[in-house]
Amino acid sequence: MLTPAARAIFLAFALAIVVACTGDSEEPGPGDGGAVPGIQTATPALTATPVPTATPVQIVGVRGAAQLDNPVFPSLGNGGYDVSHYDLDLDIDPGANTLDGVATMTVIATANLLAFNFDFAGPAVSAVEVNDEPAAFTREGLELTIEPANVIPDGSEFTVRIIYGGTPELLLLPDFPIAMGWTPFGESVMVHGFGLAWFPINQTPSDKATYTMRITVPQSLTATATGELTAAIRSGDTSTYVWEVTVPVGGVAFAVSNSELDSIPGPDGLNINNYFPSGSPEALKERFDIVPEVIELFNELFGPFPYDSFGITFLRGPLPFDGFSPSQRAFLLSTGDRLIVHEIAHQWFGASVTPILPSDNWLAEGFATYAELLWIEHTSTRDLSDDAARRMRVGISNTTRPPAIANSGAEVLDRAAYIRGGLTLHALRLELGDDDFFDVLRTYAERFRHSAASTADFISVAEEVSQQDLGQFFDDWVYSRPVPPLD
Repeated sequence: MLTPAARAIFLAFALAIVVACTGDSEEPGPGDGGAVPGIQTATPALTATPVPTATPVQIVGVRGAAQLDNPVFPSLGNGGYDVSHYDLDLDIDPGANTLDGVATMTVIATANLLAFNFDFAGPAVSAVEVNDEPAAFTREGLELTIEPANVIPDGSEFTVRIIYGGTPELLLLPDFPIAMGWTPFGESVMVHGFGLAWFPINQTPSDKATYTMRITVPQSLTATATGELTAAIRSGDTSTYVWEVTVPVGGVAFAVSNSELDSIPGPDGLNINNYFPSGSPEALKERFDIVPEVIELFNELFGPFPYDSFGITFLRGPLPFDGFSPSQRAFLLSTGDRLIVHEIAHQWFGASVTPILPSDNWLAEGFATYAELLWIEHTSTRDLSDDAARRMRVGISNTTRPPAIANSGAEVLDRAAYIRGGLTLHALRLELGDDDFFDVLRTYAERFRHSAASTADFISVAEEVSQQDLGQFFDDWVYSRPVPPLD
């Protein structure tokens, strides 16, 4: 992924204070040994020298950008700062369908900030503090604008605390095919998609951060989330689950449901902590016994697993997806092998290496789709995976849009991102041969680990590793309208 922009150096202004001292001098008398008898000793007067008063340096503040250069979702993302850590304290009552939250962000200013924005479509905000001082705030559309009491100097670290609460609503962005965010079902609740639906965030892949989530729920329920569980604390009729994400990620998710833990060993000492609805039969849990083998295969093909732990939360309910996979955890409603494989592949491509723009989303969905074919090849033969690729090619229109060009939210998750994106990788494998192809994938995954990348970044890695000019190949496959044949 794209390397984050270099942060500006903080210029600290120090005011030097000069203190001038004056005092009385007592003339020594006879016998004091300080004067000669008969001779008058003159004591020079001490005159105070005026010291000019230093004028404090005035820092001229600017308003951080309220949006970034995102042609599909122009309102998302903000400028003027980088978030390094989110601390989310969430109190959830699924029965009442409410969320009370305190979001505390550790932030580095990249400009002298008079005001700055977070993306937020969640419940009502009751208070905002910047560096523990009350700050003014306004909300309009998806923007929460904050004006601190003092200008935040460029390069300085500061904290923002936002207190909010109420009933969150689903977020539906223009032309985007899926409603996202807060999704209650039965006695449970699930959050998915863009985080701005339920907590204030700088919603851009270029500003990844670490997270601490403390999720308090009724004691009969369990909160499973992105990251690794570090504590489960019972207090009265509630339980608080503490989830930590110690590497930078583009976002987090969680589910609150009646579930129980089922741990299985993973390759190379990896912890795999799965959660299933309480009372689930062993046959259901055994459907996920392939997880260690899938990870082991992708460790070989894509490089080392990007995180220290992984787990699957299996859910039952009327949710708008079969599965999705933020960092370190997949949330699934189906037990199909290909879905499991697809979501695990997202740990490398989508979670660790995140597409930087919506038009780059084929770098996540196309890669995960092709990972399904690699699993077919692993469990059967190369011929079957080739046949599957050619059936995919027959199944899409010759005029399916080029995957690296997206003009609307509806195109971000269409067949071009998934199918044509996956076919692009199969065609690249045929072009380069297995050795160079998998070296490209491993190099790309390692170079942009826990970062964000573009289509141009992937092309650059492919040309560097293969020592070939692949301009025409990628122009045909990801930038041009007709879908090329699979040669």
